[in-house]
Amino acid sequence: MRLFKKLDLYALPVTLRYKGEKKFYTNFGACVSLSVILTLVAIIYGELVNLVSRGPSQMTVSSSAKLVGSKCNPLDDATCAQKLAV
Repeated sequence: MRLFKKLDLYALPVTLRYKGEKKFYTNFGACVSLSVILTLVAIIYGELVNLVSRGPSQMTVSSSAKLVGSKCNPLDDATCAQKLAV
């Protein structure tokens, strides 16, 4: 039980010594601290698994250079879009 209480990250310092300790540890503080630590570990683990399971990423580059100086809208005019695709 004493080791469990040492997990309390939110323990307050005591100006007078309490049982020889500089801080006053509680079971509630230890539970909250343990919950925070386990939650952070679970989130980090989940993100790492997600990152590894994605696999290699692919990058595609599209160029809109053909549209420069063009007077047609390829979204509205199908023949214009065909000319620009060539």
